[in-house]
Amino acid sequence: WQAPDREARTAAGQVPGGAIPRVITDVPAGLEPTSDLAVGRASVAFLDAEQDPIVVTAVDGVAHRLDLGEWGPDRAAYALSPDGSRLAYQQPSDAGTRLTVLDLRTGRAEALLLDPEHQVQVDYLSWSPGSDWLGWVSPATGATRASAGTIRADGAEAGRFVLKRNASSVAVSDGGDSVVGHVNGGLTLLPLHGSPQRLWTDGLRSEEHTSELQSH
Repeated sequence: WQAPDREARTAAGQVPGGAIPRVITDVPAGLEPTSDLAVGRASVAFLDAEQDPIVVTAVDGVAHRLDLGEWGPDRAAYALSPDGSRLAYQQPSDAGTRLTVLDLRTGRAEALLLDPEHQVQVDYLSWSPGSDWLGWVSPATGATRASAGTIRADGAEAGRFVLKRNASSVAVSDGGDSVVGHVNGGLTLLPLHGSPQRLWTDGLRSEEHTSELQSH
């Protein structure tokens, strides 16, 4: 395994302050999972060919296969914070919908409650530029309607919207507002406190959204 950074160093070198690998390839099949999750700040996070979570540590370019315990192949939502310090993913739950935020510096994991009543599949996660907020989207499944929202990484505040059309992506600001991109086209602004606003649409009416804002 080699992960050259912008100056073509390899995993054998130390990069003061960390760096982003120029080339990312799959990890060797024999790379053992580590249960010591305090691996340090990461520059890259991805799923390997076996759908196992991988992070590449920023300082030395070394790949780590993480033993998250609760991880499953159906858990596709997986996002590294821009500062490289935290990893977010959905965790199984017997009641409600929860995310886990793992601090890669300490190995400590915190659970965030997205929905206390419904179990939904989070399809997409993204972080705000300042690494303080998470945005998420969930598709419609059965009787459960599509939804999207934001939540602070410390769980202090959250907003949730029920959608009538599936969203495929979300971008969240440092203030907790978000913009979702819809599967069949269209962008909608979801303010943390307020009503949805169309930014661009292919015929979607603004009343096709129902807001369900929740604060914690």
